[in-house]
Amino acid sequence: MPGVSDWNVDIPKIQSMLLIATLIGALFRFQPFASLTALALLLVSAPSYLAFEWEFMLLFLVIGGAAIYLQNIPRR
Repeated sequence: MPGVSDWNVDIPKIQSMLLIATLIGALFRFQPFASLTALALLLVSAPSYLAFEWEFMLLFLVIGGAAIYLQNIPRR
């Protein structure tokens, strides 16, 4: 496929669009959309996360896990 090597992808722009889409989905309480866009954001951002120092990566995983746990607590 000629020309594929000439493609340029702006990762921060994609990350910003996915983050905004996730926030909009959460704002309107459309959980499947918010979950899928958040997953896509994590997958797109994985190379960036791996470039960080491991201390920050561990902090991100702990805070992210705590946020997911707090979202799944049944409300009365």
